[in-house]
Amino acid sequence: MDLYNQQQQQRQQAPKVEQFVPLDDSASDASFSLCGVTLSPLSASSYSPMPSQNYGGPSSSMMPQQPLHQQHPVAQDQSSGASFALPTSDVEAFQAMSFGDQPPLYMPVDLPGQPMPHQAASSCYSPPPPSVASAVSSDATGGGAGASASASSAASVSGGARRAKQREDKFCGVCGDKALGFNFDAVSCESCKAFFRRNAAKGVEALKCPYEGNCRIDVSNRRFCKRCRLRKCFDVGMKKEYILTEEEKTEKRKKIDQNKLLRTLETLGLLPKELTPSELADREIMSESDVQELTQLAEYYRQSAEVRVAERHGQRAANVDDLINFAELSVMRVIDLSKKLDEFRQLSQPDKVCLLKGGALELILLRGVISFDPDHARFLDETDTASAESDSMQGQDFLRAAGPNAGHAFFQLARTLRSNLQCDHHTLVVLLVCCLFSPDRAGLSPEGRDLVEESQVKYCMLLERLLRTRFTVSHARKVYPQLLTQLAELRGLEKDFSDLATMSNPRFVPPLMSEFLDLQDGGSGSAKHPQHRSSPL
Repeated sequence: MDLYNQQQQQRQQAPKVEQFVPLDDSASDASFSLCGVTLSPLSASSYSPMPSQNYGGPSSSMMPQQPLHQQHPVAQDQSSGASFALPTSDVEAFQAMSFGDQPPLYMPVDLPGQPMPHQAASSCYSPPPPSVASAVSSDATGGGAGASASASSAASVSGGARRAKQREDKFCGVCGDKALGFNFDAVSCESCKAFFRRNAAKGVEALKCPYEGNCRIDVSNRRFCKRCRLRKCFDVGMKKEYILTEEEKTEKRKKIDQNKLLRTLETLGLLPKELTPSELADREIMSESDVQELTQLAEYYRQSAEVRVAERHGQRAANVDDLINFAELSVMRVIDLSKKLDEFRQLSQPDKVCLLKGGALELILLRGVISFDPDHARFLDETDTASAESDSMQGQDFLRAAGPNAGHAFFQLARTLRSNLQCDHHTLVVLLVCCLFSPDRAGLSPEGRDLVEESQVKYCMLLERLLRTRFTVSHARKVYPQLLTQLAELRGLEKDFSDLATMSNPRFVPPLMSEFLDLQDGGSGSAKHPQHRSSPL
C-alpha cells in the first residue's frame, strides 16, 4: 500500500501538459460532402463544453475547457443537424465523432508515459447511433450499396472457408499432433496409429513407466513412456480388435478389389446387377487384366467405326454391285481395327495381307452381324452420324441384292449369334478378332503361322473367360463350342457370297474391294498370290 500511495502522489505532482491539434481557421467556412452527407463547420457559439473524461492519465478536471475550434475541426449535417468533430488521423476517425447531443470524444496528443484514449477501457469509445449510420448508408449513391454487398460476400466466403478448415483439421486424441482421420475407431496421428498396432497386443500391464505412471503425452514427449501412451490410446477409444493380421489385410484387399471389379463388370453390362452370393459362386469372374483387354478391344472397335468413305446419298443395294460398294466401308473398318492390335502389327506385310484377304468375306459378314440392328432391320454402327443413318443399308435391300439363299443364310447366322447364343457387343468383337487370327489362311509364312496361332489361342481363351463371367460355368461350357462352330459355318457363307462377287461387274466395284475379292482375276476371295499385289496396310 505504501508503494501505491507513493505512485499516486508522484502522479498528482506531475506537470499537467496538454497538447491539441490546431485548427486551420482558413478552412473553417468551407462546406464539403463526406459519404454523401453535406457537412459544414460549426461556429464557436454552437459549442457546448465537453464533460470531463477519465482516461487513466492526469485528472480530467484539470483539463482546460477550450472552444471546440481550438481542439478539432467540427462539421454539421445540414439535413439532420447532427454535428461531429472531424478526425485528424485514422484512429480518430472512430473516436472523434459526435452526433446530436453527444459530445465528441476528447483525444489529446500522445505524451510520454501517458496512455492514449484508445488504449484505455472500452468505456472511452462511443459508437455512432444506429439511426445516423443507417442514414449515411441510405444516402450513399451506387458505390455505397455495392461496397456493402461486396463486404458481406467477402465475409461470407471467408467464414465458409474458416468453417471448412475447422472441419478438415483433426488432431490426435493421444498426443495432439495433426491427424488425417480415424484409426482403430479413434482419431489419431500416423505415429500413434503405428505405435498402437505394435503394442496393443502386449497390454498396458506388460509395459513399465520410468516415471510416476501419470506422464503427460504430447508431440514432444510421446516416445518417452510407452505405458502411459498406450493407456491413453485405450482411453481415447482405440480398439485392439480392429488390428488385422497380414492374412486378414490381404483378404480385405481382395474383397475390395473384387467389389470394384464387379461394379466395373456391371457398368460394362457383362454381369447382371444385384446377383446373390450363390449366383456369383456359379460364375468364374474374369480378372482385372481381362477386363482391361476387353475394354481396349471395344475401344479399338469404336475408333474403327469412325472411319468414313465418300458419301453416296440416296443409294440403296439394288443389285450385287451396290452390295459390294456398301461392303467397302466394312472392309476399311476391319483394316483399321486390325492395325490397332499388337499381335497384328508384329506380322510381316505379306502375312497381314494373307489374313485380311483370306478372311475378307468372313470378317465382313461377322461385322455385319455386329452392326445389324434387328429392331429397325438395318445395318448401322452406334457411332454412325445422322447422314450415315439416312444412307444405311436396310434389311430388305440387302435381302434383295444378296438373293434369297445368301440373304436368309446371313439373317439365320445373325439370329443364332445374337438371340440364341445371347452374344452381346463385347462377345461379338472378341469373336471377330478370333476369326481374323486364323492360322489356316493360305500363303502364311511358318513364322507368321505360329504367331497367328498363338494370337488365336489367346483371344479364344479370353472369349471363354468372358462367357464364364456372363453366364454360369455350366452354360458357358455349352455356348463356347457353339460359337466356334459358327466360325466354321461362316466358311460356308463365304462360298455363297463369293459366288455373288464373281457375278459383279468389276468396272462398278471400288478398287479396294476389287483387290480383296480378286475380281480382276475372277477369284473367289482367296489370296493366291498376295505378295504380288498392292496393299492398303
